[in-house]
Amino acid sequence: MPDATTRAQILARDGLHCRFCGIPVIPVEARQFLNRAYPEAARWGRRNVDQHAALQCMWLQFDHLIPNERGGTSDLENVIVTCAPCNFGRMQFTIEEAGLDNPLSAPLSATWSRFGTWDGLARLLDSPNQRNRPLGST
Repeated sequence: MPDATTRAQILARDGLHCRFCGIPVIPVEARQFLNRAYPEAARWGRRNVDQHAALQCMWLQFDHLIPNERGGTSDLENVIVTCAPCNFGRMQFTIEEAGLDNPLSAPLSATWSRFGTWDGLARLLDSPNQRNRPLGST
């Protein structure tokens, strides 16, 4: 996992969209806020069956282009923002082995234009008890 500084740099570069498929993603803080505010509707338990499907699909993940187990580092050039399905779908394979284009070579505007402006539900965090927590922190 990249450190807090690198995570902030990745989020600044990639925004809150999966670099592979372009789906808007939700940082952990927004998911936790929704779960606390609406525990029955925005379920988030330990097992897949106990997690709301939309929150699970839109779960912001940091994915290594060259996986750690294959010698990849957790630096800015090797880590991107992805959704959980894209991250888990590729597993330990490199982007070449999975037959994917390098997502860092594609302009972000092509991905984002399908979804417009997306803040990762950060607007929910604009409450007095949430205001000072940076997105992407754990």
